[in-house]
Amino acid sequence: MKKVFASKLIGAVLLLLGCRADAVETTFLNNTFNISLPENYCVLNQDTNYYKFTKAAFGNSVNFGFIAAPCMDTKALEQGNIRRLSHYIAFTQIGIDGNYGYFKLGRFVYVNLAKAFKSAPLDRVENSVNRRIAPFGAKVSNLGYKLQSASDSYALFLATVNLNGFGANKKANLLGITTLVQEIPVGLYVFDEDPNETKTKEAIKLLSKAASSF
Repeated sequence: MKKVFASKLIGAVLLLLGCRADAVETTFLNNTFNISLPENYCVLNQDTNYYKFTKAAFGNSVNFGFIAAPCMDTKALEQGNIRRLSHYIAFTQIGIDGNYGYFKLGRFVYVNLAKAFKSAPLDRVENSVNRRIAPFGAKVSNLGYKLQSASDSYALFLATVNLNGFGANKKANLLGITTLVQEIPVGLYVFDEDPNETKTKEAIKLLSKAASSF
């Protein structure tokens, strides 16, 4: 089993969120990623309804390593005091239609394919997401998706959506960055409800800057 220390990848998020603290082990394809979380962040229990909802929303081409958020929020959610997370980070493996494997052509080819990727029409994507999350009593609308920045080492996307469910109707941003680590396609995400435009632009700037060192 190979050990992969994905400090550069997760470091992009830590620039936004604070200092390093506890490490989390995530294994994809027998490769173990040791990832340091921001201070006072905890991993969300996979048995929670919100974790299952998030997994369903992303679909079967994303394999979650973990979702993490401020410990006070994960604890409150797990104890049933709140129903959703207004902010989280997530680390994932990227596949195609539920198939996950190594990408042997190298990071340059992978990232350029990611940059050139054209999703299905957004109304079809939105309908597909809504079918998957309907059992959770949730619905999305006004889905937006675009490439924000990229280099030969990474591609960074921004998705915007209105999310109705879990006791709220909120606008949300999902910043996602994808790259290749040890021939494994991985993704790192930052989710925020009611995003402030200025903060979002700064987050994109910082995330792009950090990712340029991949």
